[in-house]
Amino acid sequence: MLNLQTGEQVLYESKPEPSMLGYWFLSRIVSLALLILVCFGWLPIMFHYLDKQVPLLNYIIWGLITFLVLLFLYLIPLLKSHKYYITNKRVFAQAGVASKRERSIMFNKITDVTISQNIFERMFKISKLHIHTAGTSGRAEICFLGLGETNTPEKIISKHLKR
Repeated sequence: MLNLQTGEQVLYESKPEPSMLGYWFLSRIVSLALLILVCFGWLPIMFHYLDKQVPLLNYIIWGLITFLVLLFLYLIPLLKSHKYYITNKRVFAQAGVASKRERSIMFNKITDVTISQNIFERMFKISKLHIHTAGTSGRAEICFLGLGETNTPEKIISKHLKR
């Protein structure tokens, strides 16, 4: 929850677009599927070679279905946990399901604002807004993920940087 300071007003409030769920699902499914296959892929093979009457394909299919359902069930609350605010004094982001993270940067600390969109984000019509400070050496201090429209927050921040 955003605790406003004295004289502070919220100028912009947002959260990721619902299509971010599809982007996360697609991007995480590949890496996590490979990890699970490497860690647990030997189990169905072991049962197969131990001459059990359990078809290998059943293990693979049920394992993938279970994995996809669990991944999707995790991503829904993760999407809902992301909230972004721009006030007349700072930029604020919060996220996290198991552990909450809150990040705040005063306007006088911001050095650059960039917008990025990879090929999968283009498919889902979303972008990232990166907010940089002097001490982050190329890595964004705060990143607004899954925004459908990035011009408004970028303009608000740029306007306050020129003051």
